[in-house]
This record gives sequence, C-alpha cells and structure tokens, in this order.
Amino acid sequence: QQQLREVRRVAISQWTVRRRLQESNLTHKTPAIGPKLTPAHRQARLRFARDDLNWILEQWGSVLFSDETRICLYGSDGRRKVYRRPRERFAECCIKERSAYGGGSCMIWGLTQ
Repeated sequence: QQQLREVRRVAISQWTVRRRLQESNLTHKTPAIGPKLTPAHRQARLRFARDDLNWILEQWGSVLFSDETRICLYGSDGRRKVYRRPRERFAECCIKERSAYGGGSCMIWGLTQ
C-alpha cells in the first residue's frame, strides 16, 4: 500500500491489498530459519554440490554423515496458531499448556556411514 502510494501516487485501501494477496494465493506465515549466507558461501555450496554430483556409490561409502537434533520434552518450542470462535479464548482446546522454563530438552547426536 505504501509502495504504491510512493511510486505510483495511487491510494488504495488495506483491504484491496489483502484481497489481491489472497487472489494470488499469498498468505502470512512465519519465516523459515536458516543460516545467513554471503555470496561466497553460496558459491562454495554450489561448487561442492557440482563436484560431487556424479559420485558413484563406492565414493559415498567413505563419507561419514553426522546429525544432531534437539527434542523438547513437553512438545514443540515453536509458535502454534489456534483458530477459535468468539468467546472461546479459554476453552480447553484453545489453550497451549506450558511448563516452567520450557520443561527441558534433550540433545541427540548420531553418526551413519
């Protein structure tokens, strides 16, 4: 809305903007989280992928894969959205229970070859 006003000097309502976004199937979501990558990082990743593109199974057999994951003991630590009707704020199905200090978590690390 603000960009159209500044660039094209056109005034439209916020509802027009919302309708146009909805018509284009664009919805408001929480952004994905990932590492900050510089152009050099992107080039290095692309070079790595291209170098190993045609590896045979025996070459991949010498690679050691490792991974770690964090498990929250009392459910997800991410945001959760709830759809509810008016005056249902404190209905049992609309309350996300929580434990003090997040309830704890466990880190698991593993290797595969």
